[in-house]
Amino acid sequence: MLAGKPVTLTPRESQLVTLLSGGLKNKEIAAELGLTVGTVKVYLAHLFHKSGAKDRFELAVQGIKNSNLAGASTESESFPRSLSLAYN
Repeated sequence: MLAGKPVTLTPRESQLVTLLSGGLKNKEIAAELGLTVGTVKVYLAHLFHKSGAKDRFELAVQGIKNSNLAGASTESESFPRSLSLAYN
């Protein structure tokens, strides 16, 4: 397995990935962040392109992996600051 290039996320992208990793749907993410569902879809499209993730599941798994690697102790620090995708 080859490690992908790290992708730096904005604070908002980090929040979105964290909520996505928690299993929230677009409508729930929108409500949590005070955005429209359309804006959440745009963010996800950018994140798919930016990270190379093929779908929500792959993006969520990478978000979980990276937040666990960070070993953050507080909720505000638990957002992944970057993603590193592994490719087969």
